[in-house]
Amino acid sequence: MLFIFRLFGTKCNACTQSIPSHELVMRALSYVYHLRCFTCVICDTQLKKGDEFVIKDNQLFCKLDFEKQCVLTQVNSPGAVSDNGHTDRRGIPKRPRSILTTQQRRALRASFDISQKPCRKVWIGLRFF
Repeated sequence: MLFIFRLFGTKCNACTQSIPSHELVMRALSYVYHLRCFTCVICDTQLKKGDEFVIKDNQLFCKLDFEKQCVLTQVNSPGAVSDNGHTDRRGIPKRPRSILTTQQRRALRASFDISQKPCRKVWIGLRFF
């Protein structure tokens, strides 16, 4: 009977060992983990109920380590074009709303240093319209 349970019972996604029916588990998407195995693959921190995490390529990451890994991936591939995922209804990527010249950015920064809510007269003076 024990042999059948090991073959066909629920298995932990991290260690691939059988999980007895009386043991407490953590579930994420369709994956099941032992409590001791529900840890980040990078920092080995045990994740608890309510912690934010990401599952990528069948591996469990805490939110902080996943964000660090994403930043490192972007830095290591300077020739890659970043896609921020913004598309219209047809799936066509949207362009940035406005592209400012260096002079316009400096003027905008100077006006915001004076007041964070510049009046319409200041905006027109910046020649954005």
